[in-house]
Amino acid sequence: MVEVSSADRVVYPDSGTTKGQVIAHYSAVGERMLRHLADRPLTLQRFPRGVSAKGFMQKNAADYFPDYIGRHE
Repeated sequence: MVEVSSADRVVYPDSGTTKGQVIAHYSAVGERMLRHLADRPLTLQRFPRGVSAKGFMQKNAADYFPDYIGRHE
């Protein structure tokens, strides 16, 4: 289980979708989706203040990422 902060924060203003709703969606479709993402490179673009605010590309895997997530330098 993952601890989530600010689950009621609206991250998609046009639809009013909250961070909690996005998490619920990925929880529901995650197992099926992951089959299609296996062995593919991942780029993480983050929008901490929602999609209407400026985001950034996370270049490095954080120390807390599990070992099964490969790293390429």
